[in-house]
Amino acid sequence: MKTARVIPALFFLALLLPAINLFPQVNSVPDIYLAEVKVSGTEYVNSRGESVFMPDFLIGTMEISQKIFNDVMGYNPSYPMGDDLPVNNVVWLEAVEFCNKLSKLYNFDEVYSIQENGLVYADLSLYGYRLPFEDEWEFAAKGGLESLGYTYSGSNDPKAVAWYFKNSGGTIHPVGSKEPNELSIFDMSGNVAEWVFDSDIKNENNRILKGGTWNSEVSLLKPDSRTSWSFETADHRVGFRVVLNNPK
Repeated sequence: MKTARVIPALFFLALLLPAINLFPQVNSVPDIYLAEVKVSGTEYVNSRGESVFMPDFLIGTMEISQKIFNDVMGYNPSYPMGDDLPVNNVVWLEAVEFCNKLSKLYNFDEVYSIQENGLVYADLSLYGYRLPFEDEWEFAAKGGLESLGYTYSGSNDPKAVAWYFKNSGGTIHPVGSKEPNELSIFDMSGNVAEWVFDSDIKNENNRILKGGTWNSEVSLLKPDSRTSWSFETADHRVGFRVVLNNPK
């Protein structure tokens, strides 16, 4: 049975986190360039059979690289290290904090409010960077309105678009080094799995991961595939990309 919902203007979830500053200050404003692509909105039936209306949104064409993460946050938690490799080994909250810091560098609004009591609020009426929602991520990975119905993000051949267990050599690879999908978005199958904002309805302390990793089986490379890990998990197979929230 299909259910309908609209992504709300204000979305929040609880985090059981101590009220401490986990992130060092960045003292200079770096020269940062992020490529984004517009995904035209529509009513979309997601992989869970829900009908979701999505407005237009802008999503990064690349996973966040280690250079960009280091420029914004002032440190690099990744392993292995390399400027053009996707940042990895980040917990969910670090991805949230990155979005706010990046917004601040551009003089955009900080979409997320991280409260002392551990709540994280996302105000979608503001203009700034955030993590994609799962439905946005999935729709973009499938090629949006330009979708050609591929099994993986951009191809029926996983080797063309993904680093995964058969071709990765057991490690991550530079962002954008495989073919893009129909919307010119890279690495939505394989390389590193990507945090999205959504929690797992079966366990509110878990956050959804999309896209599969450099050591995944092909089934995890499909846009419909999903898994969830604790928001406190940092793993060298996990990174993220961002959305520029534009309420206009």
